[in-house]
Amino acid sequence: MLLHLKIKNIAVIEEADIDFKDGLNVLTGETGAGKSILIDSISMLTGVRSNRELIRTGETMAFVGGLFMPDDKVFKILQSCGIDKPEDGLLQINREINISGKSVCRINGEQCPLSVLKSIGYLLINIHGQQDAFQLYAPEKHIILLDKWCADELSDKLKSYRESYKAYISAAKKRKALKEMAEKRNSEIDFLEYEINEIEAAALMPGEEQALSEKRTALINREKIAQAKAQAVSMLFDDAGCARENMDIAAAKLEYASGFDKALEKTAASLKEALYILDDINRSGVLKEENYVFGELEEITDRLDVIKKLERKYGATEADILNRLEASQNRLKELKENALLENELDENLIVLKRDIEKKAEELHNIRLKNAEKLSAEIEKQLEELNMQGSKFVVDIKKVPYGGLGCDGVEFFISPNRGEDVKPLSKIASGGELSRIMLAIKCIMARTDDAETYVFDEIDSGVSGRAAEKVAAKLQMVSEKKQTLVITHLGHIAAAGKHHYKIEKLTEGSRTKTYITPLDESGRIREIARINSGSDLTAAALNQAKELLEKAKKHG
Repeated sequence: MLLHLKIKNIAVIEEADIDFKDGLNVLTGETGAGKSILIDSISMLTGVRSNRELIRTGETMAFVGGLFMPDDKVFKILQSCGIDKPEDGLLQINREINISGKSVCRINGEQCPLSVLKSIGYLLINIHGQQDAFQLYAPEKHIILLDKWCADELSDKLKSYRESYKAYISAAKKRKALKEMAEKRNSEIDFLEYEINEIEAAALMPGEEQALSEKRTALINREKIAQAKAQAVSMLFDDAGCARENMDIAAAKLEYASGFDKALEKTAASLKEALYILDDINRSGVLKEENYVFGELEEITDRLDVIKKLERKYGATEADILNRLEASQNRLKELKENALLENELDENLIVLKRDIEKKAEELHNIRLKNAEKLSAEIEKQLEELNMQGSKFVVDIKKVPYGGLGCDGVEFFISPNRGEDVKPLSKIASGGELSRIMLAIKCIMARTDDAETYVFDEIDSGVSGRAAEKVAAKLQMVSEKKQTLVITHLGHIAAAGKHHYKIEKLTEGSRTKTYITPLDESGRIREIARINSGSDLTAAALNQAKELLEKAKKHG
């Protein structure tokens, strides 16, 4: 329950302190007196973002504070945020707005993020404005009201469905992305397989090209090489007086002479070493003429052509080509794994689809059962709001699966007995819409977590006998919830247990708004003003007094 509201430097309100009580609190005043500013200020206590444009002209800071007596649900949430319950059990919320745009939120003196206030705001105050009634014109909002009505039975199952639906949508997006890539992927797979087959068929070996090139050069010049070898053999080994024979004689001579001159021993040994080298060359056969294999040159040339072709396509060397082969094999493996993933996703989607279908059907059955109950409850409330004979239907149709299941919910109404029901969004008048919204709020009050209801112009389009019914209904709501009502109707003003007047006055060059609690005399005068204007005749005052007395009896 909201015990006290303090406002400072918010638009035309320089400073206001208001003590609210339980039951029905009504606020009245001339159009433009600042009632909307009051609503904006109260909204800030629920976590609505502040706007520096609200700061009163000439001031650098604005302030809104609220003192509440909440239930333990609020303190349980706050405790998880590090804010303990005070001994007196009261909750003080302060919002400060700086002209620079900076906003400060404090809960029981501790500065905290706005998100903390939002987490408890819905438990403190439920504000109903004209825009809320207009939501009834939007059929897509109707399912939210139905779900709120049967929240105890539905909420856990709806949460479970949403988790499953989220998983399904995520998997479906992945599957769609893979499907869109499938054609491109298949084309790439074909290309990679061709590339891999071509490289693997070549069976390249590192260094092969150089070895083949050298051998090819040798084959091309085989006659010159053979002639050079023959001449070398002849000069080194075969001819009379060949190099081998002469070196052997020279080595023997020097070895003999070294017996007389030790300085020749090293030279003699070197010549002997050279002889050993010549003999090794002769034994190796490297200087022998090689047998030419017919077609070998052509084979080497063809092989080099294959290597050159691969180098033009895949890399400058055999090593580069083999690296390309490895990279292509890895990419092909990845693409084929993606293809397998598609199959896995398809199977997973089937499982997830069955899961959301099952859970959506459970939601549908709960809604279907409660739709009839809600329709009957609203009809009962409308009967008490001077809409006797109204037929109200909560219609449910199957729609494509979405975040709330597979149900499309729309409210239908027949305001007049005997007429067919039609979409509420198309036929309800402004006054009927206000009463329907009030009827829904009355029903929801039984399960709504908010401890305080704020109604801004719930009487829009209502007058006469209907106004009396609305006033009586607000009194009934206030028995369950602390209720604040901004009204322009005398019947509703008279129904209030506590009455506050919002008044705008010009003082010097400035305009100020004052919010004043009214005593019995003040209430009579204010209700007379509402009913008859500024000319407070005796008849107007008597009528106002009668409204008050009648409302007290009804209350």
